[in-house]
Amino acid sequence: MNPFVNQFGQWVYNGDPLTGLHALSKSNLVVPVLDLSNVPLSHLPKCLANIDGLEELYLDNNNLSTLPTNIGQISKLRKLSLGHNQIQTLPTSIHERWATLEILFLGDNQFSAPPFDEDWMTMFKQGSIGNNPIPEPISPFWMLKQDAQEFPERIEMLFLQATTSQNIINTFIHQATTLILGCPEPMIYEKMLHSVSVDTITMTIDWNDWLSQPKHQPLQQILLHSIPRGSLLHPSLTPFMLSEPS
Repeated sequence: MNPFVNQFGQWVYNGDPLTGLHALSKSNLVVPVLDLSNVPLSHLPKCLANIDGLEELYLDNNNLSTLPTNIGQISKLRKLSLGHNQIQTLPTSIHERWATLEILFLGDNQFSAPPFDEDWMTMFKQGSIGNNPIPEPISPFWMLKQDAQEFPERIEMLFLQATTSQNIINTFIHQATTLILGCPEPMIYEKMLHSVSVDTITMTIDWNDWLSQPKHQPLQQILLHSIPRGSLLHPSLTPFMLSEPS
């Protein structure tokens, strides 16, 4: 059994996380996914770059203001999620990862300017500037905050037509899901799921007003098990996002 992470890569080490990260970096364990989301950290040690096989790194809601200067030395890094921190800049070493990095979530930090040249925005499969104090428009490749906020209303248009045909209803649901999952901005998911939470005693999901409407209910489980992992979603939803749909 891995004493540091569970089967989903979530941090489970029973002790000081910095001590645990140092121990993990010296072990022979291969850890492709390291999810430190919501783990209290004063900083991240440079030994993070020595963890074997690391491809996905989740650092959401850690109260971080800086990243290790050698983070670009994580040679296989494909996904980096940094939501809900106080980060203002990315280390220059991250440029070493442009050849491998596919997904970058920066939402809810303190970036006052895009942390890389616009040309690099085309390299990512999915990227999010999110809620940062960056003047808009940022780039043709990144969604405006207002667009993200209005997106649920646009999805709503698919459900306006009253129909009793299940085939038509299923078509609308499929179109809505395709639109939502094809959009590269996690702010949309936070907008749509802003008050969704889990009752930790009964392990039931309390849906928000939009998703609790009868016509939207078929979207609930589809969305929860299909949205990208990382940035901006309430941590109580994580076990449901990572489990198999019922």
